[in-house]
Amino acid sequence: NEEAVIRIAHLDTGYSLTHFAVPDSIKNNRLQRNFVDGEAAQDAHDPLKDGFLKMPGHGTGTLAILAGNKIRIPTDEGLFNDYLGAAWFAEVVCCRIASSVVLLKTSAFAEALNYITQLSTGGTLVHVVSMSMGGAPSVSWAKAINAAYEAGITVVSAAGNNFNGLPTRHVIYPARFKRVIAACGVTHDLQPYYSIKPGEMQGCFCPERHMKKALAAFTPNMPWASVAGNNIGFNGAGTSCATPQIAAAAAIYYKKYQAALIRLE
Repeated sequence: NEEAVIRIAHLDTGYSLTHFAVPDSIKNNRLQRNFVDGEAAQDAHDPLKDGFLKMPGHGTGTLAILAGNKIRIPTDEGLFNDYLGAAWFAEVVCCRIASSVVLLKTSAFAEALNYITQLSTGGTLVHVVSMSMGGAPSVSWAKAINAAYEAGITVVSAAGNNFNGLPTRHVIYPARFKRVIAACGVTHDLQPYYSIKPGEMQGCFCPERHMKKALAAFTPNMPWASVAGNNIGFNGAGTSCATPQIAAAAAIYYKKYQAALIRLE
């Protein structure tokens, strides 16, 4: 029997049209959507416009970790010649929901997640959502999360970052919802992504009641697809980098056990 398609929704700032780490299959996916006001609804690419508080390229960086192309780059350990993204086999549905990680419009996330849920309940199954953004919660967010959960979608969202405790050390929404996996960070030496160095970014965590469904992945110093230099650096940081790793792990789980999971439905 033909293997079922494993599908991941990537909710972020969109993808670069020119970066070599972004597969053509993602750029050409007919299911992609754009929820930013004034932009083409069926085109989720990131126009990479600079400006106050904008972070062009964030979605390209997280997408490359999630499902990036096969690449060849030199490293300190020798030549890397493999897929950059852990879930390279998955079909990725990009949803551009903001022009910046700090300019997330509340309604855009709910609209995008509802769209993904409707795809899944309509027969185009979406198995995982990767969301490396966050903000202030709303009733519409809670309803969208509940609907996605009840449709069998695994939602992974960044726990958030802070600088010396500001704006908060606690897990942010939507990662704080009980039906969302909160993506936290762990450093290369298997220590918590926590620092007391002035001005150094660190991951959010706690209160304890919100950590029962938290998972951690490596950050900082992750491979990061930079749109500025059209290259791969090793300066990826924050729980934004942890999120696609955990989402990819969920997709790998679905791929490995898809036959058994289908029988359970």
